[in-house]
Amino acid sequence: MASNDATVPQKPDPFFSGTVYEIKGWRRWLLIWPGTILFRLYCATLRVETDPESERVISDTSRPAVCIFWHNRSFIIPLVLRRYRDAGKSYCLISASKAAAWENAIYNTLGIPSVRGSSTRRSIHAMLELVHLMGKGNDIVIAPDGPSGPRYEFRRGAVAAARMTKSPIILAGIECKASWRPKTWDRQIYPLPFSKVRIRAKMLENAAVFDGNDDDKTICKRLAGQLRSLNEDYGV
Repeated sequence: MASNDATVPQKPDPFFSGTVYEIKGWRRWLLIWPGTILFRLYCATLRVETDPESERVISDTSRPAVCIFWHNRSFIIPLVLRRYRDAGKSYCLISASKAAAWENAIYNTLGIPSVRGSSTRRSIHAMLELVHLMGKGNDIVIAPDGPSGPRYEFRRGAVAAARMTKSPIILAGIECKASWRPKTWDRQIYPLPFSKVRIRAKMLENAAVFDGNDDDKTICKRLAGQLRSLNEDYGV
């Protein structure tokens, strides 16, 4: 990617700043906009189903929430947010890397805002921004094992955000038997056109998550188990 496609903050500290790659210029018009139209058409072919309780949980936008998905469900997250949440108020944490710039551009074109950062780049800055956005009534969406794994390892960022904002946590699962899964670190799920996608969700009240003296590591382990129970991997 050409150097003029990147926004470079001034501070050298990688935990506060660093290079934030963005897709600009002809790439956005020639690749992102057509790709977004194709993605919308593709999503229209999917048969989405959920149980009544999960639909109640994931559709409840009366309070801002910390929404948590595994990273290998990120391809289909826009469909979930646009169908069940207020997509324009659902800020997704997306890495500041070159590779993630394409994902970020598609999300933004679909009307889903983002905060750029990860555990190794702009982590503190991104966390402060997420907390600020939740204070204004927005959801935040985090993949706790992103952006580079290990797969299904629940890192502390989502727990820290929930603790600081005192917001409820929504754990969400996406299952699809008919899908393509490349041999990447996360085995990303790409549902095949016209396939069935099942969504399951569970809401945890903040007081229930942080009601004891457990440290963040223990809480992460407990939440990881609950999130795994909502996501079934077929043939992996």
